[in-house]
Amino acid sequence: TNTCRAVLGPIAVAAVALIAAATIIAACTPEPTPTATVAPTWTPAPTWTPSPEPNWTPVVLVHIITATVEPTNAMSATPATPNVTPANTPSPTVAPTATATSTNIPTASPTPTATLTATPTSTPTATATPTVTPTDTPTPTPTITPTPTVAPTPTPLPADAPKDLGPLIALYNSTNGPDWSHNDNWLSDRPLYDWYGLKVNIDGRVTEIHLDQSRMQGSLPPELGDLDQLRHLDISGSRLTGTIPRELGRLTQLESIYLDGNKLTGPIPHELGLLPKLRRIDLQYNNLSGEIPPSLLRSESITSIYIGENDLTGAIPGEFSEQSKIVILHFNSNKLNSEIPPNIGQLRKLQELWIFDNQLTGEIPTSIGQLHHLRELIASDNQLTGQIPEELSELHWLNQLRSDNNQLTGTIPQGLGDIESLGSVAIVGNDFTGCIPKGLREVEENDIIFADIELCGEPTRVEPTISAFIQIVFGDAVTRSEKLAAQLAMQWVSEFLVDIGWPMPENTIKVYVDDVGGLVLY
Repeated sequence: TNTCRAVLGPIAVAAVALIAAATIIAACTPEPTPTATVAPTWTPAPTWTPSPEPNWTPVVLVHIITATVEPTNAMSATPATPNVTPANTPSPTVAPTATATSTNIPTASPTPTATLTATPTSTPTATATPTVTPTDTPTPTPTITPTPTVAPTPTPLPADAPKDLGPLIALYNSTNGPDWSHNDNWLSDRPLYDWYGLKVNIDGRVTEIHLDQSRMQGSLPPELGDLDQLRHLDISGSRLTGTIPRELGRLTQLESIYLDGNKLTGPIPHELGLLPKLRRIDLQYNNLSGEIPPSLLRSESITSIYIGENDLTGAIPGEFSEQSKIVILHFNSNKLNSEIPPNIGQLRKLQELWIFDNQLTGEIPTSIGQLHHLRELIASDNQLTGQIPEELSELHWLNQLRSDNNQLTGTIPQGLGDIESLGSVAIVGNDFTGCIPKGLREVEENDIIFADIELCGEPTRVEPTISAFIQIVFGDAVTRSEKLAAQLAMQWVSEFLVDIGWPMPENTIKVYVDDVGGLVLY
């Protein structure tokens, strides 16, 4: 008995102490409150340390009963092994609460009873702050709206800037000024009269622009219409594109405009014909289209109109001013498809009429005979019909008469051969009858030798100096015009040899002209 008491007594005391410790731990751990599932946030696992918080005081009543064991069979008594559920280790986010579990401890009869009552002062409730998990909201695809191109706002000019500075800057910027062949002092602080190609008056206003052959590219800006003192504008021989601004019709002081040799398109602004002081307009060698503005021919100030080598269509306007001062009309190489105005004789001061290389129809007006100052009448390469009017024989100042490659018929007026000023004539490519006037074959530049009709009168004889050592032998198929051409050629050769003192050949040189006009010397 003493031995059992000595052994079981400390064991019972240790068991009761373990049960008490487990009860205290269970009482100190608050019961978890059910919360929404929260995504765990990793934090290192804390080492359990008894904390004075929360403020409670567990009361533990432990009654230790000393068991009296009868010594019936000492070896059959089995010592009680306490089964204590260890406390759970707190999780990273929410500390788990250990639940006190009553455990039956087998002991020898009689069994000591341990009663533990944990009375907490207050039970703290762990308030879990729910973490809101953001829901993936689909990002809307932005609608791309084209942003309109906004022209840059021009920098305001200083109050004391020259009045013409703005239009000049616009011209420089719109025609690629940095690449001009000559742009000395442009956009500098030098006076305008030092800018290349400009001339100004005593008030500093621009009166002339000479920028021909400057390799400009781009288009003419409408701001040019603000140069209200401009008298002369020359921007020819460049690579300008686009249309001719209608704002140029505001240049009331303009006397001449040269835009030839560019790549301008579109119509000719009719406003140009309304300029009160305009005298000369040169727009040839471009790609202008549309019709010829009647205002150009109604103008009482314009003297010269150069609009050839374009794509103009329609008719030649027939509305002429009685006070017309027109001297030159160059309408050549377009697509004009009308008749020559029958009243063209009203242009009493007209000196040059170029209407070749078009699609003109009808007859040559007889009123042309009233143009007593006419020097050049060039109507080649059209579809003109009828006869050459006899009235043209009255044009005593006529120097060039070219009507080749048309559909003209009838006889050639004999009076044309009497015009002493005539220096060039072309009539082939028509259906003339009769004979060629004698005087026309003596014109310095002519195509008479290629005509299919006979000459009126005997041809000019070759001087005896030629026959002394040159003999021309013609083939059977050689035409009369080819014979005349060979005679004239050999006359020139022989005269040339005599002039340079070439010795006379001992034998006669024979020149054979075959059926294709070839010359063979033997």
